[in-house]
Amino acid sequence: MKPSFEHSRRLLMGTLMMTLIFIIEVYVGSLSGTAGYILIVFCLLWYARTRLSLIIVGAISTVFLISALLLHFAAIEEVAVVINRILSVVAIWMAITFTFRFNRLYEQQRTKSGQLHALFDNANEGILFADNSGKIILTNPFLERMFGYQRGELAGHDIQALTPEKYQRQNARYLQKYIRKPLNRPVTQEFWAIHADGHEFPAEISLSHFYDKGELFIIAFILDITEKKKHQQMIEANFSRIRNYNIELEDKVKQRTLELEHTNQALQKSQHLYKSMAHYFPDGIMGVLDKEVRYLLVDGQDLKTTRSGDGVAIDNELLGHIRSAIMNYAAGAVGRVFKGENLSFDTAVNDKIYNITVVPIPGNNQVNEVFFVAKNITSQKQLEQDLIKNLEREKELSLLKSRFVTMASHEFRTPLTTILSSAFLMEHYTGKQLDTEKTKHLGRIKRAVQGLTDLLNDFLSLGKLEEGKVHAVYSEINLQQFFEDLLQEIDLLKKDGQNFRFEFLGEIKELMTDRYLLRNIVVNLLSNAIKYSPASSDIEVIAAVTGKQITIQVTDHGIGIPEDEHRHIFTRFFRAQNVNEIQGTGLGLNIVKKHVKLLNGNIDFISRLNEGTTFTVNLPLVTNETNLTKTKVLT
Repeated sequence: MKPSFEHSRRLLMGTLMMTLIFIIEVYVGSLSGTAGYILIVFCLLWYARTRLSLIIVGAISTVFLISALLLHFAAIEEVAVVINRILSVVAIWMAITFTFRFNRLYEQQRTKSGQLHALFDNANEGILFADNSGKIILTNPFLERMFGYQRGELAGHDIQALTPEKYQRQNARYLQKYIRKPLNRPVTQEFWAIHADGHEFPAEISLSHFYDKGELFIIAFILDITEKKKHQQMIEANFSRIRNYNIELEDKVKQRTLELEHTNQALQKSQHLYKSMAHYFPDGIMGVLDKEVRYLLVDGQDLKTTRSGDGVAIDNELLGHIRSAIMNYAAGAVGRVFKGENLSFDTAVNDKIYNITVVPIPGNNQVNEVFFVAKNITSQKQLEQDLIKNLEREKELSLLKSRFVTMASHEFRTPLTTILSSAFLMEHYTGKQLDTEKTKHLGRIKRAVQGLTDLLNDFLSLGKLEEGKVHAVYSEINLQQFFEDLLQEIDLLKKDGQNFRFEFLGEIKELMTDRYLLRNIVVNLLSNAIKYSPASSDIEVIAAVTGKQITIQVTDHGIGIPEDEHRHIFTRFFRAQNVNEIQGTGLGLNIVKKHVKLLNGNIDFISRLNEGTTFTVNLPLVTNETNLTKTKVLT
């Protein structure tokens, strides 16, 4: 313990007084100052709180006393004076020793007292001290918080103030009984407590006691057991539910056991019927197997392979196949049947298919045999396969119809628009202008109607096209005139300001091709170019005949195709992400590729996003001089 400023001040003043008395005694010669000197030393020792302070005071006192003795030694006439001085030194060091001991005991007591106070103030349960009349002397902070009181507010109150009024008389009798005959062990009891705000709560009190100067004092340890009570109620409720569940489960087990016993009895009673039923079981066999999968009973029409005068021959090969199938169906499967599970699966035996069902036969608390049925389902399986095939055909037909509707709306738009526009224009022409334009527009209408007819024929044969049963039908055309007529026909579909820039390269104009397939190819490419290009943009069309090849290029300056979607562009129903807001079916390019393939050609494209796309179609050149075998659409 460090000395306080007050202690240090008193030590300093005492040392100065001791020095003053020493000077008086030495220079004045007053031997009576020794007594005062000793008293001052004792006072200094009392205020000294550290070991170092005690030693310093003792050392100074000893030096002063010895110095005073030696300075006056020659003038001392009595031996008693010398003895007095020596005894004074001894007394001082005895006092120092006593002070050492006292300080150590004081510090120990102080430490224990501090620990007890800390334990009292920081305990996690309420603690109170009361006298033998039940008056509260002291309470710890936890108890005051528990009951909602301020620090020290409960002191002087009766302990009954912590309980509701309706319980106070009962609790007072219990307390008086304990005071009259306190036990040497803690006594614990639950009671209802009351908070300062008036609400009641369950609590638990443990009473103990001690005596001080013959007077009995009570120590009470109090806990709020509200949560404990809630948990107890939950536990009791759970136990109650568990008991009810157990009762219900026992009833169900008894009921199930009874049902199984009845079933077993019924099975045993009907066993004599089984043999006749198994004997005439059609299209299969049935029987009973033991745990080693050995036949105990087996019969059925499929076992009777031949009949003669000596009886019926048994098909042992079938029995072997059935037994192997049951044993090898799945790891542990048969074992699970003997544990109460059912088993059902199909297996092939030579050219027949059997459905095998295995079920346990319950016995006395265990399954020793299983019942199996092997049903010949060959005809059912064949019917099932036929049904699946028919269903697939129906799906294909439905899909083909759906595709037809989609393609028709996609492909018929251009010729219908041509017919409508020509009819509209002719309706508004009069006089010479009508005579001049009539022939041209009637021709356009005829070509459009013919195109519709051709397209309809193509759509009607789309199913055969998918199956590879359609071939190109070649006829002679003027390629340049073909493109000029087609561009004029599709001109009405252009957006405002769009312009076709057509260029024909090559000297050969007359050649052989399938007019309708080629028309479908070009119309699809031009329609896409118009659709995915902005207004007031150019669409370049090139038809070139070079060497032994026809090259057709359609270039637009539209939205382009995202690079990561290039590989899907010819997939049926596929549409790029950047055309979701533009009408289309995703069939056009798929049809184009199939038509190009029918003409023994290939198609490729180059596209950059937001810059445009160029489609290039390469077809082999076929002329009248080429050795060509014309084919027709299969009907």
